[in-house]
Amino acid sequence: MQLGESLYSFKRYHLTSVSVVAFWQSEEDLDRFLTLSPKDPIGSGWHIRLKLYRRWGKIRELLSATLYPRDSGYDTPTVAITLARLKISQLIRFTKWGKPVEKQVRDHPGKRFAFAAFRPFRNFLTFSIWNSEDEMIQMVQGKSPETDGLEHKDAMAERNRNDFHSEFTTLRFEILKEVGNREDFS
Repeated sequence: MQLGESLYSFKRYHLTSVSVVAFWQSEEDLDRFLTLSPKDPIGSGWHIRLKLYRRWGKIRELLSATLYPRDSGYDTPTVAITLARLKISQLIRFTKWGKPVEKQVRDHPGKRFAFAAFRPFRNFLTFSIWNSEDEMIQMVQGKSPETDGLEHKDAMAERNRNDFHSEFTTLRFEILKEVGNREDFS
């Protein structure tokens, strides 16, 4: 999904795009998988290889994911992924608080690339690449309201007051390697 677009806009939804988030035992295993079907969009499309170094919250399927020490500094590119299972009863409230955050992320000067995805009706994912972890944290915390905005900070306070989700986690990654052309994905 294109962040910040109207829920009723065709520009918001990329119904011919597929996002896959997967954990692999090794890069060799991933390479083998990708060569099984080289004409498949998953095997021939853009992908990014990441190393997980921080997890906050929990999604039961990710509890066994290994956390690795961060090798690079906090001023290097960082990937953030949020996974959430929405309480259906909270859909309207989640949308009300989430839409301004989408625009904040979309328009932030420290963001390189961002999108959202969903698997109806409860599962949501956000994916963003940032110039640095510091810039991402500044946005999340609203450090400089003029630059970073306060939408994310306010939405987190609302989530803490009355959680939108039955399960929720945020993950941070270092970038190991980018393969293919990201513009083909956009």
